[in-house]
This record gives sequence, structure tokens and C-alpha cells, in this order.
Amino acid sequence: MINRLQLAGAVARAPETRLNPAGIPLTRFALDHHSEQEEAGLRRQVQLRITVMATGDELSRRARCLQVGEHVTVTGFLQRTLTRNGQPRLVLHAQQLTTD
Repeated sequence: MINRLQLAGAVARAPETRLNPAGIPLTRFALDHHSEQEEAGLRRQVQLRITVMATGDELSRRARCLQVGEHVTVTGFLQRTLTRNGQPRLVLHAQQLTTD
């Protein structure tokens, strides 16, 4: 079963790149999403900020070029991780990045 999530928004924090122990580049940035959705017949404002992780040479290279405020659509999957202080959070792992 393939479940992909697509989320569009603006880059909220500049991309940062590091290498994992295997030497694979990992680029992380924050994405701000704002939309209006329908729930139970009512319109609802949705706002969130999520960390996006782009892994591998090509995706990491594309993510490094993003500028704060630039609009991007990310297709990927969600993964729960723990912060340094043990708090859970969701990270959107990019499989595709598209700029508008």
C-alpha cells in the first residue's frame, strides 16, 4: 500500500544540510501551510508548520536552493520522531519537491 501526502506552503525556515553517518545528505527546512478545508459541512481555517526532510543527493540539492518565503509543494510521507527532549513530532519526508 502506498500512501503519499501532498502539502503546499511557504518555506518558513532556511534549509540546513548535514550528512548522515553513511554520508547521505539530509536537508531540513520548515514549511508553513495555510488553507481552508470543509469539515462536517463547515469551512475551517487550517494553519500548520511542519519540518520537511529531503534525503539523498538530488532532493537535498533541490531543497538547499529554496529561499524563505518561496512557495513549494512537497509530496512524501509522515514519520513520527522524538525531539532532543523526548517530545514527539511529525516530520514530512519529501519524495518530490515542486516550486511554483
